[in-house]
Amino acid sequence: MVVAWCREAASADSPDPDLALFGVSLSGNVLLKYLGEAPDRVPAAVRCAVSVNPPIDLVLGCESIASRANRIYDRHFTGILVKHLEAWWRVRPDAVRPADSIRPRTLRQFDDWFTAPAIGYRDALDYYRHSSAAQFIPAIRVPTTIITSRDDPFVPFKMFAAVRVAYPDCVHLLATDHGGHVGFIGQAGDDPDNRWLDWRVVEIIDSRL
Repeated sequence: MVVAWCREAASADSPDPDLALFGVSLSGNVLLKYLGEAPDRVPAAVRCAVSVNPPIDLVLGCESIASRANRIYDRHFTGILVKHLEAWWRVRPDAVRPADSIRPRTLRQFDDWFTAPAIGYRDALDYYRHSSAAQFIPAIRVPTTIITSRDDPFVPFKMFAAVRVAYPDCVHLLATDHGGHVGFIGQAGDDPDNRWLDWRVVEIIDSRL
């Protein structure tokens, strides 16, 4: 576990160092799921968290990336995953393999073909529904900021609507009109450069630690 490793690595300098957790895109979804799925197991050392453009509803996210506008990305990302998997099999010939030898062309096909059965789920939809963070957000106890944009081409903003997600007081949704998927390039202003997202993350974490 990453949190346990960080605490152990820092133990020489501090008996229980304060930690800030940060996740982007899919790792942002994993982070929110971690915080809310078993909040009693989250160490007190975790003082805050920031999640950027997380697809907290993986079903909606998959539908979005499979859309006509995003089809080129869907196939590109799938090709990368298949290549990584085939490289892994060359190193680990004993590793789990799908029964079907037909290579997938979309992320949904990849998750039906490999991901879901490899980790015990019936199919991709079963995997998405169990792994989406939206259902776990209400139980989060750590001060958490979710940064997203209304024009994200991969993560539809409707998945963050209050009718879909119950946000506890400790979870703040920061939504911008523009920013795309982990873009957030701002105009010259008070920040030292135009990396708007970077400075907001620094400010949020500094205010909590």
